[in-house]
Amino acid sequence: EEAAFVADRIIQLLGGKHPIRCEDGFRPITADDIAILLRSPGSVGAEFAYALQDRGVRCTMGGNSDLLETEEVSVLWALLQTISNPLQDIPLLAALKMPPFALTDADLTTIRTAKMGKNIAFHEAFAAMCSEESLLAEKCRGIRTQLESWRFEAETMRLSDFVWKIMQQSGYYAAVGALPKGELRQANLRMLYQRAQQF
Repeated sequence: EEAAFVADRIIQLLGGKHPIRCEDGFRPITADDIAILLRSPGSVGAEFAYALQDRGVRCTMGGNSDLLETEEVSVLWALLQTISNPLQDIPLLAALKMPPFALTDADLTTIRTAKMGKNIAFHEAFAAMCSEESLLAEKCRGIRTQLESWRFEAETMRLSDFVWKIMQQSGYYAAVGALPKGELRQANLRMLYQRAQQF
């Protein structure tokens, strides 16, 4: 793997056997002296950053790459937003489609019809569906209970621990790993976890 190779080479360079010229003569290379230039950092930057951080080398990603713009992180972010505030329709819709809920488009359409009318938000239709009697309504009640449980845990846990727990408990981390470029997608999720550790 290219990222692992580059990270291992950087570790060798940081070992002190490769001095660089400075104003006072020579000094050992530091991590601040090294830059990795990538053609498309948005697609592979997280993989390199994770490989470096996994080896104890601090790094930052510059450029236009934004971790929240990757599909896997934006979907997880939607779940976290829904846990924080269940009255946001777009994050709620995205969260309902991801593991462990995995509602279909047909399910979402049925939920939408549970409460119709002008200016009726999707979260209101979801709440209405929870009070009905059907298999889908039962599933929605289970989802609501899970979201409420996670909301309580979010208030009592450290942010990074909570993010990691959600990824594991929901099965989302494993599901993302099974997709094409799964290792890279999982690296992006681990990067989100590492960023959460800063708070």
